[in-house]
Amino acid sequence: MAELDIFFKPRSIAVIGASREAGKIGNAIMQSLVRGGFKGEVYPVNPKGLSILGRKVYTSVTDIPGKVDLAVIVIPQPIVKKVIDECARKSIKNLVIITSGYSEVGNDDAEVALKEQLKHYRMRAIGPNCLGIFSSHVDTLFLPPDRLDRPGVGRVSFIVQSGALGSALLDMAAHQGLGVAKFVSYGNAAGLDEGDFISYFAKDRETKAIVMYLEGAKDGRKFLRA
Repeated sequence: MAELDIFFKPRSIAVIGASREAGKIGNAIMQSLVRGGFKGEVYPVNPKGLSILGRKVYTSVTDIPGKVDLAVIVIPQPIVKKVIDECARKSIKNLVIITSGYSEVGNDDAEVALKEQLKHYRMRAIGPNCLGIFSSHVDTLFLPPDRLDRPGVGRVSFIVQSGALGSALLDMAAHQGLGVAKFVSYGNAAGLDEGDFISYFAKDRETKAIVMYLEGAKDGRKFLRA
C-alpha cells in the first residue's frame, strides 16, 4: 500500500464530532460516508452517545472496539488538542482535521501547537480548515450529497487549498461529466502539504492527470522536488 493510500482507501473511519442534527457539519460528514456507500466501518463519536444514521455512537474515540485507520475531526478548535491526545492513545496515526480557527483567522499560536503535537505523535494530518477528501472509496466532504453533486470515477485527481473552490470544482466536474480519481482539500497544511500530494498522485495508478489550485507553497524546495 502506498504511503497515503490509508486516507483514500481506509477500512475504518471515526467521525469525532458526529451529530444527529441536520445542518451540522458532523451530520453532513456522516451522510457523505453512509449515503456515499463507504464499505468500511464508520464509528461516530459524540459525548451524548445514542446512534446516528443507524450507527452506534461512542462517547470517546478510545471506547471504539476495533482498529481505526482514519479519524475525521470536526469539533470546536479549543478541544482538538485533547482529542488528538485520545487518538494517540487509540493508536490512530492518520487524521483529517476539518476544524477551523487556526492561522486563517490569525490564530498562529494554535496552529504552531498543532504542528508540534502532530510531530510529537508522528501523525499524518490533512488540514486543519479543510473540506476533506473524496474518492471512489471514501467521501468525507462536509457538504452532504443533497447539497453537492459528486462526480463519477475518472483519471483526474485534484489538489486544492480552498474548500470553496474545491466544492465548485467538484460540482462542475459532476455536471460536465468529468470523472475524478481522487480529491483533497488540505486547508492550512499543518501536516501534509502540496508536495506530499503531488508525489503521491504522481505514483498513483488511478491518476493520469493532476489539477492543483495553490495559494502558496509551504515548503518551496519540497514542492519543486515533487
